[in-house]
Amino acid sequence: MRTFIGIDLGSTTTKAVLLDENLAVLGRGITNSRSNYDVAARVSKQEAKIGARFTLFRKALGTGRDSAILPAVLERNFRLEQFLSELGQLEQTCDAYLDHPRFQESKGALRQALDAVFRKIEGEAPRIYAPGADRKSDFFRDIAGSRFMNIAETVCREAGIGFDFTTWFGWFAPAGVPPDIVRRVNGEIAKLLADSQFNAKFIASQGLASDWPTGASPEDFDKFIKTDLEGFVKLAKTVGLKQQ
Repeated sequence: MRTFIGIDLGSTTTKAVLLDENLAVLGRGITNSRSNYDVAARVSKQEAKIGARFTLFRKALGTGRDSAILPAVLERNFRLEQFLSELGQLEQTCDAYLDHPRFQESKGALRQALDAVFRKIEGEAPRIYAPGADRKSDFFRDIAGSRFMNIAETVCREAGIGFDFTTWFGWFAPAGVPPDIVRRVNGEIAKLLADSQFNAKFIASQGLASDWPTGASPEDFDKFIKTDLEGFVKLAKTVGLKQQ
């Protein structure tokens, strides 16, 4: 059988449709674009192929009285196994991220918390894919992401682990800028951060707080960036990311 596939790359979602040689739709696929069109195209294409296999299976069964029951049961259980497989991959990625230097002091407690979170989601999975279950989304990222955040907050609170999101912002200058200029700019930024009105309007009002209330020195910031980068390089190697 000759088949044709078309893929629509969107900023939010990427969609694929697979047609047979008579231009009848065999399967459809949709996924989050996740700012990586190459991955999104592969995922939506794979989903369209999976849908096509179920379509061909239904046609092969014919139109008997119970012909619609078996495909529905098979597809529902296939989606459950697919979800559990993706959940396992997510757990491996999270576990690898614990090797980042910033988590060394709490690595053991975080590992236990992660295990509790993922076992809880695994236990809920059969209900999520039960007959007649009302899912707000079929995207793995949406289902797993929402449950992870809800469960993790409770687990971390009970374990006495902070549940704050950590990020950072910094000012950079082109290479070769004289050190006295760098220090002068750094000093002015420190003054802004120490200003109570500025802090209230632009930092505290956003629910943010800083480990360095008056900013880091250029030397401290340099050390921080190098440590942070080393951790992410190690994470990328662990999970098998390739440079693009």
